[in-house]
Amino acid sequence: MEPLISVIVPIYNAEKYLTECIESIRNQTYKNLQIILVNDGSTDMSLEICESFARIDSRILIINQKNLGVSAARNRGIEAANGEYIGFVDSDDYLDNQMYEKLLKTILVNNADICALMNYTIKPVSAEVFNKTKLNKCEALKELFLLRFPTSLWAYLYKKEIIKQFRLNENIHFWPAPQNLDKNYLIV
Repeated sequence: MEPLISVIVPIYNAEKYLTECIESIRNQTYKNLQIILVNDGSTDMSLEICESFARIDSRILIINQKNLGVSAARNRGIEAANGEYIGFVDSDDYLDNQMYEKLLKTILVNNADICALMNYTIKPVSAEVFNKTKLNKCEALKELFLLRFPTSLWAYLYKKEIIKQFRLNENIHFWPAPQNLDKNYLIV
């Protein structure tokens, strides 16, 4: 059976973009997904949009919480994740329909723990990093500190055992590098 990927979407007042975001996840060519929509106290129609999708797609789990911030919402999603792999999507983004299929295939072929995707916001210096396909822990850490990785949390697919080892700091709005760097990190 294909591995389950849990996709976590933190949501706060995203009604303008949310339908397109959820549709892009639902329309992935890789279908074995758990879609975790974490409504972080939205005051617009975001929760209603989530509920309408949950009625038509059994893969969707809605978590509704008071507004605690994006890191708390992501942590709540991590706690609810059942997948062998975990990905994140911001509620104002949408995905190429083959994204998770390609990321998972690359992880499985290369026996990697994390796979990063290319996006259009990476600085040009990143090109030299992406000429390699596999980095050891020292190379990965060096490139991360030089800001040559896509540093957004959503730019990766993670093995659950990696991501569940720690939580996002709920007082800040970015995600620190993994502290357990004894694995190889794969870049695509």
